Amino acid sequence: MDWSLVLASQGIDATILAFPEQANWGLEINDNEQERALDAIRRFRLENRGWHLTKTLSEGAELRFHTGAVFWCAFLAIVHWCSGVWPQIIDAGNMDSVRVRAGEWWRLFTAVTLHADLAHLMGNISFGVIMLALAMPRFGFGLTLLLTFLAGMLGNVAGLMLYPLPYLGVGASGMMMGALGLLAVHSAGLWRVHPRAFRLL
Repeated sequence: MDWSLVLASQGIDATILAFPEQANWGLEINDNEQERALDAIRRFRLENRGWHLTKTLSEGAELRFHTGAVFWCAFLAIVHWCSGVWPQIIDAGNMDSVRVRAGEWWRLFTAVTLHADLAHLMGNISFGVIMLALAMPRFGFGLTLLLTFLAGMLGNVAGLMLYPLPYLGVGASGMMMGALGLLAVHSAGLWRVHPRAFRLL
């Protein structure tokens, strides 16, 4: 198909032929155009050597977006709006290191859904709607949400261990970075599928 387009760009008529018994394809051209055609294809291959992205890399490697990411980010926006109307939501769910160490472990999870201000929220939503939407077609809506939410919780655990007491924190940054991590894990498998996969990665 690529070669037929190359020949068409040079004004050379070519017919694509299928050979099902060989699972192969070919081009039929006039004898008087053969030399020009071979030269055009040779130059095309020379110019594009190393770019072999016409092969399928793997299932889910193409850029597909899942609209479920929009719904999750909309949920985060609603929670933020509610916390503006009822500020006690922030106090009840933030990552308060003193309270977590006193036994309020659920704050490791609830803090993932809260944000300090609109700029904080918009930063996570704009990044998250892309990362989550790319990860969800590869891992599924539910599994992606579960794994990334756990990544956000583990980020809070890391904050609990690394920051001096007392420490307060909110935000879904860890969750969004978890989505990026899922994409990295998925992409790593492509190296085995195609030697030029790094161009897509």
